[in-house]
Amino acid sequence: AQTQPTQAVEPTGIYDPDSAVEAETAGAVRSYPLDMEMVYHMEPMGQSLLVFSGSEGTTLTVFSGENLYIEAQLTLSFWLRGGASTQVSDRGISYEDPNTREMVLLDTNLKESRRFAVPEGMVGDPRISADRRYLYYCTSDAVRVMDLETGINRLLKQISYPVQTLEGLLLEEKVLQCGVGDSAGSWELLFIDTQTGQTLARTRKNMTVVSSGENWYASIGEGAIRALVYGAGAECRQILPGDLFTAGC
Repeated sequence: AQTQPTQAVEPTGIYDPDSAVEAETAGAVRSYPLDMEMVYHMEPMGQSLLVFSGSEGTTLTVFSGENLYIEAQLTLSFWLRGGASTQVSDRGISYEDPNTREMVLLDTNLKESRRFAVPEGMVGDPRISADRRYLYYCTSDAVRVMDLETGINRLLKQISYPVQTLEGLLLEEKVLQCGVGDSAGSWELLFIDTQTGQTLARTRKNMTVVSSGENWYASIGEGAIRALVYGAGAECRQILPGDLFTAGC
């Protein structure tokens, strides 16, 4: 007699099939109530969702599957802010441990895969390449890059501002986004070629930029509103009310 293969059953998650919002939208919107204290940040981590919660310390929780079941969880003794100070990808999460001044790399199950001391003189937030080989960081007078396999540390660009920090690696890691500020509180963004150190563009606008491959998206502060601009390479379009598009940015 042949035995039928057993069908894998996804663990119970936080999906609420009886939510009022799902009934009101005929299933177009689903509800996933979070029963945890002080949720303050969340980011996609590959096919999973990483949630930051807590007030004094931080609890990291990985939710997976269609029903968002808890796959992994880790509690840190310190408060870990999301955004630029951490990097989340399909390989896991990286952050700086403020108690030891070390960079910590976790895998997607929140298991520690590596820990190393931050480079001497580092200021602001660093960025780590997707393959976790290169560390880009600022000192008080430069942007530098360190090869984590060989230990070779090289100068990428000489810059010196009262405040300077790295905010992103864009366009398949060809461009480094660096935020710089002066003593008067003025803020500027520099977009730096990661191979040559050349400044490709600069702007004083309040801008958030993300990219995937050659495609990019930017949310730009324009007074009381935000302009939404997207493109591929040097081409760009602006999202306007009424779903109208223009080639001029």
